[in-house]
Amino acid sequence: MGWRLKWKRWRHERIYRTCIFLLTFVYNLKKDRKMKKKPYKKIDFEEYLQEQHAEQYVGSKDLMIYDFSEWLQDLDIEEWIEYGDKFVQELLNRK
Repeated sequence: MGWRLKWKRWRHERIYRTCIFLLTFVYNLKKDRKMKKKPYKKIDFEEYLQEQHAEQYVGSKDLMIYDFSEWLQDLDIEEWIEYGDKFVQELLNRK
């Protein structure tokens, strides 16, 4: 495995972890503000991405986990932002 591929995977993993941290942080801030109003199922960004991947996935369930990790690595920055925006909108619509 070349250093460029390792760098690309490392960069995508850092972006992924940063996005999950930021979106979970925003989610928890909103949850703390409106915690007593209505109970709801807690969902994090990773679960949301798994749901999005499952909607698009064609194949056996055994390989879905491996395909999910490859799918995450292949996401562009614009797609991360798009999924993040959809996730936040879904959180706001649930309340």
